Amino acid sequence: VTHSPYAQINSAASSFSAISGNALFATTSQFGLASVSPSPSGTWSYYQKINTSIPTQNLNDVYAESDNRIWIATKDFGIVKLDMPSTWTPYNSSTTSMHSNNISAITADHSGNIWFANELGFGSLINGSVSEFMMGVVHDVACDGEGNIWAATDDGLKRWNPSSHSMEYFGTETSGLNTSTVLCVTTDRNGKLWIGTNAGLYSYESGKIVKVTPANEYQVGMVIKAISADQNNKLW
Repeated sequence: VTHSPYAQINSAASSFSAISGNALFATTSQFGLASVSPSPSGTWSYYQKINTSIPTQNLNDVYAESDNRIWIATKDFGIVKLDMPSTWTPYNSSTTSMHSNNISAITADHSGNIWFANELGFGSLINGSVSEFMMGVVHDVACDGEGNIWAATDDGLKRWNPSSHSMEYFGTETSGLNTSTVLCVTTDRNGKLWIGTNAGLYSYESGKIVKVTPANEYQVGMVIKAISADQNNKLW
């Protein structure tokens, strides 16, 4: 791992995830995986092909399961698991039944099962076995407080209920969404679902999708590509 305090890299970060020790991991489209320590020195570490066994440096998303295990969604090499400090395990179309190696998003449910999204749909990775729902492009996935899996698509929201094994559709005709283009989903610390679209922010409350009306007029009509709730339950 290459260390460099406060180093700048000429590539935008595509995703962030923090571990309990407050170290932050970030994915980039060119320079692999980066992490920064919470210490005053703020030392950056880079995980790249030149110094690790990471199969690609073109990464889309990252999910920190624990201080010792990091899951990475890659552009062309499927999912990669990093067991710290240097054990890399690939999950792709060669090692599993996964249909696409271009993974756009990755997260976990309450049981620790990994869920991912790609341009063909979304699916789960459980004990090395892949199950997929083929429905076209999925931009993001999230698990709500009740354990349901939500998928953000260009055709509204899809909700998979693992208990009843049922899929539900939320579109402009059947919900409070004013647009079919859903770009991101996340849950806050109370398990409440937040929805980012090409026409602003929504939330899912008491079985209904509700448009969030901002006090600041500037935010109206914003294209929201990513959402995260911090430890104080503030939404960013």
